[in-house]
Amino acid sequence: MGVFGDYYVVENVGLSTGLNFNMMNMRYQFVDFRRIENFLEETQVPVERRFKAVNLEIPVKLKVKMDVVDFWKVFVEAGVGMSFNLKDKGKDKYDAYGISFEDTKYVDYSYEYRMFQASIIFGMGAEYELNRNLSLFAQATFNHGLSNMFVKQLEKQTGSILNSNFIGIEIGVLF
Repeated sequence: MGVFGDYYVVENVGLSTGLNFNMMNMRYQFVDFRRIENFLEETQVPVERRFKAVNLEIPVKLKVKMDVVDFWKVFVEAGVGMSFNLKDKGKDKYDAYGISFEDTKYVDYSYEYRMFQASIIFGMGAEYELNRNLSLFAQATFNHGLSNMFVKQLEKQTGSILNSNFIGIEIGVLF
């Protein structure tokens, strides 16, 4: 969900940018140290996290369009994205000493994730031109995270790296 604009340097080649809210739901596993009730020391256990995040992304992409028929155009685009975390919540589940533990509600884990992330973006789609300055579009986008989402301390502690790679479907209006 977001707002985009295209700025053309020649007729069918331009720059596409805007603001995009990426809402991600994922599940992943990592190894972490956890303190278990009635035990003095922390123990290392595999943790499964159900994760929800909201990022504000600023994409900068090169866009190339081709006329197909009448008011229909197809396009491809590639570029980079810079995103800022707005919300990081998760539910953890793990077993230790034969005892299962599970969060009953989503917990704010924003302190475990980096505030800024970079990505490479590839997209393709179709556009229907309503008039010279207004179009409807639909596209599929692949967003490949370049940076580790974990903060340095958690990365060193767990030995884990988390990159966000996702495919998104975008439908909207271009001005």
